[in-house]
Amino acid sequence: MGLIVWGIMLLLGFLLNLAYMAVPAMKAQNPVFKIMEQNPEYASVFHVSLILSVVVALLAGVAGLGLIRSSNWGRILGMIWAAISLLSLPLGPWMTHKYVTPAMAQMQSEISGQKLSESFTTGMEIGAMVASVVMALFWAAVYITILVLLARPKMKAWCRLQETQRAV
Repeated sequence: MGLIVWGIMLLLGFLLNLAYMAVPAMKAQNPVFKIMEQNPEYASVFHVSLILSVVVALLAGVAGLGLIRSSNWGRILGMIWAAISLLSLPLGPWMTHKYVTPAMAQMQSEISGQKLSESFTTGMEIGAMVASVVMALFWAAVYITILVLLARPKMKAWCRLQETQRAV
């Protein structure tokens, strides 16, 4: 059930991003889109991450449905989802460090009307990176736990037993 909910949350996040892109007033207020206007490289990375989030959302939802039915294909799809999610984790801290934090410092400087001190900018970069890495480590632990639980021989045997009983 958790994978279905997670898949729905990811799809809602994707739809929210589409709404931000479609409504000029919303787009103007979102700093991410200001960064994209200034940096076409970030725009490309952002669009790739949006596509990846849709794929991951669909995998999560379908895997969740399969797991509710105790289907072996749901178990395998859940492991694929967790592996893809785990492999894509470094993208978040990298994007934060390379694009988001410098753009936030620039926007903060523009709002205040003066150049930010180097110590403030450095502190902001370190804080953002630490938060991003801590979140990545948390989600890595979640994805690894799911992989381990779904790969257990007892889980595999349970799913096969359920499929066999449904076929009879």
